Amino acid sequence: MNQAPPPLGPGEVHVMIADLEVEPIENLLAVLSPTEVARADRFHFPRDRRRYVVSQSLLRHLLGSYLEVAPDGIRFDTLPRGKPVLADGVSQLDLRFNLAHSGERAAYAFSVGRDVGIDLEQVERRDFEGLVERFFAGEEAEALAGLAGEDWLTGFFNCWTRKEAVLKWRGDGLMIPLDQFVVTLRPDEAPGVVRASSEISDVAQVELTALDAGPGYIGALAAIPGARVVEFDVLASTGGLAGLRMR
Repeated sequence: MNQAPPPLGPGEVHVMIADLEVEPIENLLAVLSPTEVARADRFHFPRDRRRYVVSQSLLRHLLGSYLEVAPDGIRFDTLPRGKPVLADGVSQLDLRFNLAHSGERAAYAFSVGRDVGIDLEQVERRDFEGLVERFFAGEEAEALAGLAGEDWLTGFFNCWTRKEAVLKWRGDGLMIPLDQFVVTLRPDEAPGVVRASSEISDVAQVELTALDAGPGYIGALAAIPGARVVEFDVLASTGGLAGLRMR
């Protein structure tokens, strides 16, 4: 097990999957900025506060390892539509990153000089038909209608995470209507973008990768074609980053 991520090679994307069940969190709070601590304190439930603190602390430790900067020395900025980026002056390395967390898992993506988008969802069993009608394209709704049971649930979360990953890759949040592009979703289909409207034609070039985030979770990565994806499991501790294991 490595104590820090290896350097990012040309064209590589490092994907990290972490378990957020870590307590106590006092040492992890120490590396967060005052703004992050204030956000943590706004969570109503201690469980949600813990998950946020662990995931954000791990982000700082991972970025610090790549940049050779102390975790509490990392400074963030946001693009006009909310995508987090490194602030100017943190490093000369053009390190791009993205993160997502759901339940007790977090997912991170890192690359040099290329945008990445990542999404992760804990699979829940509830009525998602309203979301399908509101957000999915007609072809996607039709594909889902051909599935049943666990396949339907997997198809729904495949579609949702792939669309979210694309939006996060582009840095648009929900400014782009989700029905303006179509992704594959059937469990027996490879992940990919089927088509995109002319207004967002760049989305058609995106390469999607399904991520193994553990039982009960579905994840997706969006990057430009040709990226070499290297996946790691992250071991978190009460002191931050305890180690990494390449898959």
